[in-house]
Amino acid sequence: MKYFINTYGRSFWALCILLFSLQNLNAQQFKLNTRGMIFPNPVNYKYKPVGLLNCDSSVFNQEVDFFSSQIFCSANFSQATFHAPCIFKKTDFKSKVDFKGCEFRLGANFCFVKAKAPVDFSGSHFYGNALFWMSGFSDEVNLSDVDFSHDAFFMGSHFQSVNCQNSNFRGETGFEEISVDDSLVLKKVKFAKEVRFNDARLGSHFILEEISSDHVLRFTGAFLPDTLEIKNCKLLLPIDFDSCFPNPNGKCLVYLENISPEDLWMDFRLFEIWFPSQNFMDFMERKKIYEKFLKLEEKRNRKESLNALKNQYIQFLSRESGMDY
Repeated sequence: MKYFINTYGRSFWALCILLFSLQNLNAQQFKLNTRGMIFPNPVNYKYKPVGLLNCDSSVFNQEVDFFSSQIFCSANFSQATFHAPCIFKKTDFKSKVDFKGCEFRLGANFCFVKAKAPVDFSGSHFYGNALFWMSGFSDEVNLSDVDFSHDAFFMGSHFQSVNCQNSNFRGETGFEEISVDDSLVLKKVKFAKEVRFNDARLGSHFILEEISSDHVLRFTGAFLPDTLEIKNCKLLLPIDFDSCFPNPNGKCLVYLENISPEDLWMDFRLFEIWFPSQNFMDFMERKKIYEKFLKLEEKRNRKESLNALKNQYIQFLSRESGMDY
């Protein structure tokens, strides 16, 4: 009985201490609830725990600094304007992050960020450099309808998934060594300068649709995804998939729609032409894709890639006709 009382007593006091600590931590969290407010002075929340952050439509005329802060709540900066440098380097976001429709007039630093929930930059405009390198995003990142007027760098960052549609990248764009777990979607995106995916891990599903670029898209040393869709792209220079590493799960299945074979360099020892169930091509259209690439690989004198593609073509004809070739 004495042992039970002592054990119960220790547990009770341990619980009391824990509850007191949590209350104390909550009391120490800083709050910023300033919807629509204009800030004439710098905003400094470096190293601080933040328990309330609601700054939509706010205007920041001086530097905003959340370096190494911990944000325990949803971070709402939608429609905010940052006229001076914006620093979120090493910030730890515990909940969802909303930067929809923001204007970043000078540089924005989101390097070494940790984000546990979705992050939304849709409709934002980065007038200066946008830095996102070496960050970890555990949920979807939305980069749709974003205008990057200067350079944008994402090197070494880890993403669960990325959705980027109707966006403009007007400066250099670096996706080197990024790692994507699930899907990477680039649709109706314009690249004005060189784009680099060198040494990237491109996830399970990668979509390049209606891409417009006057420069080469480089994938040197990238790990190919499970599936790749390339559709309706307008390119001045070819997309170069040569020198990629094989997909760890086997060949990369590639779906091609309304794109010229001359716009692609791909080794068919690593790729297999693929037609997903929802595609609308008839037999002759699918057959023509094989024939165009066979002719091109022969013209380029790429014998090993050509032989691999010939085998795929034979298997395609066999599947389509039900005959044994």
